[in-house]
Amino acid sequence: MDESRKLKEQNIDKLLVMLNDQIEDAGEVTNCVEFGFSQPEPELIEYFGSEEILKATVLTCISRGFLKRKYTGCGDYDGLFLTEEGQCRAISVINQKTPEPSAASINIDQIINNGPSQIGNNNVLNITNILSQLMEQADKTNASEEEKNDFKTKVNAVLSHPLINTIISAGAGIAGSLL
Repeated sequence: MDESRKLKEQNIDKLLVMLNDQIEDAGEVTNCVEFGFSQPEPELIEYFGSEEILKATVLTCISRGFLKRKYTGCGDYDGLFLTEEGQCRAISVINQKTPEPSAASINIDQIINNGPSQIGNNNVLNITNILSQLMEQADKTNASEEEKNDFKTKVNAVLSHPLINTIISAGAGIAGSLL
């Protein structure tokens, strides 16, 4: 991404986060708080570098559906509210974390789940890789061949269950390729 586009996206993020913070600080919902930028405060102009950059950012947010006009005839920069899409982007920016690279380590003793869980890296569900690693790690343990085969049989039984095949369309292919 070229530098000017990157700066434009950063300005959009700054504006949306600022508006979302104001909404949350007021304890309101998105369409109940109205914003105006036709005569912005000097601090706001300074925050964005110039009034032109601020207004260009506002217009971009309107065109992308992050901001909407509450009334007609208010002018280009007044009577605006943050849409749910704008709030979603702001919250995504606030919560944005760069995942730290980590080495996979697996303990096959037992898996205890007391709530919702996901196998994968952040929001990327990666069942095939984790099950392949489980099978490889099972082969490397000091367990007896009988225990290893029992483990593989149980994993295969889970993977070949019709409900699993419904949930994970590649379930049957995974089971066959792992054992």
